[in-house]
Amino acid sequence: MSTQTKKLFEKIDLWPRERQAIAVDFLRRLDRGTGVYVPGVQELRALDRGIAQAMRGSFATPASVSTAWKAFGK
Repeated sequence: MSTQTKKLFEKIDLWPRERQAIAVDFLRRLDRGTGVYVPGVQELRALDRGIAQAMRGSFATPASVSTAWKAFGK
């Protein structure tokens, strides 16, 4: 196992159980060769909202994008 993978698994150990279950499911799919991601209902709704906003021409301002990047440490 790579050092990078070991470090990631150490972080995963601190995640809430629900998030760990999602990770386990995804890794099992990868292991079986069926690692196709299927978004959940909430994610599909968020995608629908984003598409609707784009269709209306409603996009993020440069200032809001900059704020978001700062929040994620970029």
